Amino acid sequence: GDLVVSGSALIGQELQVGGSEEVTGSAEASVRAPFAAPIAPPCGCDEAQLFDVAGAVAAAAASSGGAESWSVDGAYEVTLATGSYYLTSATLNGATSVTVDGAVALFIDGDLMNAGATEWILSDGASLDLFVAGNLDVAGALEIGDAAHADAVRVYVGGDADATVDLSGSTTLYGSLYAPRAAVTFTGSGQLAGALFTRNLDVSGSLAVSSGAATTPPPSCQQPPSEPPAGGTAPGTEVVQ
Repeated sequence: GDLVVSGSALIGQELQVGGSEEVTGSAEASVRAPFAAPIAPPCGCDEAQLFDVAGAVAAAAASSGGAESWSVDGAYEVTLATGSYYLTSATLNGATSVTVDGAVALFIDGDLMNAGATEWILSDGASLDLFVAGNLDVAGALEIGDAAHADAVRVYVGGDADATVDLSGSTTLYGSLYAPRAAVTFTGSGQLAGALFTRNLDVSGSLAVSSGAATTPPPSCQQPPSEPPAGGTAPGTEVVQ
């Protein structure tokens, strides 16, 4: 379809545009080529092939029996050990630090709202699968993962065609963002070291995307540990049993 850029866009691989280009600022690509429709879709783009993010969260809700929302104001630090966690919603205000210390799956039934500065830190050998059934709204600064763990972070967003991912300010994601039903908006500066799969992409400011692991749906949902993580759970968090 069409390519619309307001600001600057840098694409490190080949760029093919099938529709029109509307660029205010600059759009650079390592290689430009005439658009050629692929013989087969480059990914699971058909509606029947899309991973059901909302369904995965609903299954987690059924397993946990429900939980309170996760609401944090001001400076806060929390560590998530190996396990699966379910929340009705999550609002992080102020300076928040979330350490992922193991194989962690976090299911959010509503929206994930971030205001202020939030950092998700992965320990060596840790992994994060973050499922958001609603919208992802970030104002301020958000950093998830680091270059050494880019293959260990997967963020899944959006249960329907009205879902949005609104990233304003400074956003850095070392991992994959899978939001096939969502409209993704970057306002300000964004850095993505991984893969991006979205319905619409709107960039105002600057967005740098570098190559990383392909974004693929999880092959299965393994049973979580029978015991809660060491040190308990985050506020309003319930381990899925």
